[in-house]
Amino acid sequence: MKTIKLYLSVILLAAFVMPTFAQNRNELTQEDKKEIQRRIKIKIDEFQFYLSSIVNMELSDDQRKASISNALVLFIGKGEPYYFINEYGERENYNGVRMQISSVNANSVRWRFMKAYLNNLYTNIYNYTKVVIESADVVRVDDIHPTADGRYEATAYFCQKYISYSGENIVYSDITSKKIKVYIKAMEVPEGTVWDAKLGDIYVTSTERIK
Repeated sequence: MKTIKLYLSVILLAAFVMPTFAQNRNELTQEDKKEIQRRIKIKIDEFQFYLSSIVNMELSDDQRKASISNALVLFIGKGEPYYFINEYGERENYNGVRMQISSVNANSVRWRFMKAYLNNLYTNIYNYTKVVIESADVVRVDDIHPTADGRYEATAYFCQKYISYSGENIVYSDITSKKIKVYIKAMEVPEGTVWDAKLGDIYVTSTERIK
């Protein structure tokens, strides 16, 4: 629990130590974009940290359950139904953020709601002696653009390594490349501007065996 609390303290400190940015939010400066990219990378790194914690059998059940709750907070709607305004100014309603699931043993991907995905990770580790989920590459952020409601959206790319064991033998392993839609909002505080980033649907772009 101390590890999780320390990690959250670093995240919260980084969120509020920011300079003042351009007043016209439809004209992002390079400094704006760099700060948005930094915030998104922090969120995705935090998400991957929680995934690792959920499958970490050395942690208590309460710690692993707390990681599920903390992971959901990172997403728009916190795993519950949500809406956003599209590029035409229309409201689009969704039943919850989703995650695409893939396997090196299958040619197709399938969707699962994020809440169900995280709870499934929590439960399924008991089928193995050890499960490892960790970051396999740096996070890249592209296509930061304004939306009809005055906010911003972006696309981020990251990779995850997954390994499950039975005894000392590897049962399954892969490296999956993913992209994620991110919703961004500028929040004015006395110290300047805070960029709040909420993660959205996660898509699989490729899945490969670990060589």
